Amino acid sequence: FIAWCKMFRKADRPWERLFVPIYGQYSMYSIAECGWIFYATIGVTVLFTLLQGGVAGQGRYTHQSVQTLQMLGIVQGIILLVLQIVYCVKLAKAFGKGGGFAVGLVLLYPIFIMILGYGDAEYELYVGGSYGGGKVGLDMPGWTCTCGTHNPASRGRCENCGRDKNYR
Repeated sequence: FIAWCKMFRKADRPWERLFVPIYGQYSMYSIAECGWIFYATIGVTVLFTLLQGGVAGQGRYTHQSVQTLQMLGIVQGIILLVLQIVYCVKLAKAFGKGGGFAVGLVLLYPIFIMILGYGDAEYELYVGGSYGGGKVGLDMPGWTCTCGTHNPASRGRCENCGRDKNYR
């Protein structure tokens, strides 16, 4: 949770959202600009639960019904795995990382989330269909705090010292 809170701060989003049960999960997906994966995950889970309930609700567990339940479970698992891989790739891109980092997110998710949260990765805004369109550099629009840190124009507080944007 602490690493995710740091990632939310890097993305200039309120970290308190993490502690709201369903909205927190949606917010995690929205950092990677793929909130649709959140809805797809819920839809796949509900659909396959209903399908499995329909097969199991017949009351007779024949060899064919058990095989059907197993196949539904395998198909659901594959679909959810593909959605998670897409999410990890988009999350890596959102923080300026490449495919190798995305593989790390897929295989060792908690460790690589801590690397994103505590590391020097910067959140890149999703602008115009690609990441990095709003990346802040010295030549990009923004504001400079009295401590010398250059911040994005959308950030209301300095990411280094926490001073308000309008403080002079």
